[in-house]
Amino acid sequence: MSSIFVQIPSYCDFELPKTILSATQNASQENIINFGISNTTLNKNYIYIPKLNLHWSKINVYESIAPENIGLQKARKIANNFYDGEDYYLQTDAHMRFEKDWDKKLIELILMYKNNGFKKPLITCYPPAYEYNSFLVEELGSLNNVNAISFLEDESKFTNTYVPSQLAISVDFGCMYTASVSGGFIFTIGEYTNITPNEKIAFWGEEILIAARAYTHGFDLLLPDQSYMWHLYYDHNKTIQENGRQHVWNDFPNHWQTMQDESQKELDRIFSNEIIGLEGLGLERSLKDYAQYAGLDFANKKVTQCKWG
Repeated sequence: MSSIFVQIPSYCDFELPKTILSATQNASQENIINFGISNTTLNKNYIYIPKLNLHWSKINVYESIAPENIGLQKARKIANNFYDGEDYYLQTDAHMRFEKDWDKKLIELILMYKNNGFKKPLITCYPPAYEYNSFLVEELGSLNNVNAISFLEDESKFTNTYVPSQLAISVDFGCMYTASVSGGFIFTIGEYTNITPNEKIAFWGEEILIAARAYTHGFDLLLPDQSYMWHLYYDHNKTIQENGRQHVWNDFPNHWQTMQDESQKELDRIFSNEIIGLEGLGLERSLKDYAQYAGLDFANKKVTQCKWG
């Protein structure tokens, strides 16, 4: 049996238990699946964690009471500590649903890319949505619409912050590459755990930093042939979300502003100085290599955009 580590950060997310159950109930049972979860809530026993009695799956949870351990990359770092030598690595979110046999199919896709010469394939795209209708029944989008990432939607964001606007766009049939990552769907080999999440990044900037770090550590950013899971996107047009989903920046605005300022300083430090190290860039490729690949000019903070993105 192969093994998969599933890394999940969660903040007051009532979708978390359903995400765990969806992942296990739709797994092929042909692989060992171990969860590493950072569950930050407002008080003890706020979110129920399912008790699984499965010989092929295990749940490891680190519980925190906010504002302790708030921040997305800090939560991912805590969850990452549960990695125990698994063959494959899934980075995802607490509000996901999974297709039948997702584990088996994603492993097969990794092996296909390896057979085509990619030493460290990293599969990523923005998953289609699931949402609740007016009767609180889940509705699932199509898994067939694979998207790459474009930075052309608002070029000024990269100029001002080093955080480009990431727009999901349709790609030509047969396109394998994407310019960046979806933080909620990254499937790759277990070696990915060595790219320790940078806990100074609160939220904004996570995806571009992950993409640059992964690429400079030798990972190729590749598209799946279809999506294998669904994501619950936050509806900013609604004051109250049907699932009760919360955002930490609304609950702890003063903490969050300080964390956002620290995030920006860390992005500036890494990208301006091309910092290589434990929470910075890798040695297998340079930031200039990633810039040429992705269509970003880090030196002048401009979007150039490669032709396939």
